[in-house]
Amino acid sequence: MGDIDWKSDLIIAVMNLIEKEHHARFSWRATGDISYLHKCAKCAEKRAKYMKLLEVERPTQDHCYNKHGLSAGFRFMEVADKLFRDGKFEDAIEVYKDGFDEIEEFVENNLEQLQKEEVKGVMDRLKKWFGGG
Repeated sequence: MGDIDWKSDLIIAVMNLIEKEHHARFSWRATGDISYLHKCAKCAEKRAKYMKLLEVERPTQDHCYNKHGLSAGFRFMEVADKLFRDGKFEDAIEVYKDGFDEIEEFVENNLEQLQKEEVKGVMDRLKKWFGGG
């Protein structure tokens, strides 16, 4: 399998930064250690910087919509992995599909400049990266 392109990698990196933000917030809540909120802010700055490379700029709430969609897509993958390990294969497959739907919506909404074949290529590479195909 060849390497995935930089936009596919960047989508995955952004999803992981969103998750780091969540974990930093929950770590602050669990420990009261303010350094976790500083870590969260650093992650948010970096995430916003790189999402600008992926998003089509619009005068709406699309940035937040996109961020939450990517976050949901990544979290669905985590849930599906756990269901799969627990032997709940049909449930896992349904959750994987919902996760990919969220990620695919992001790709379709923000990589408008790509041809349909290229969007499909990005999604195919992401599915291979996640082991889905």
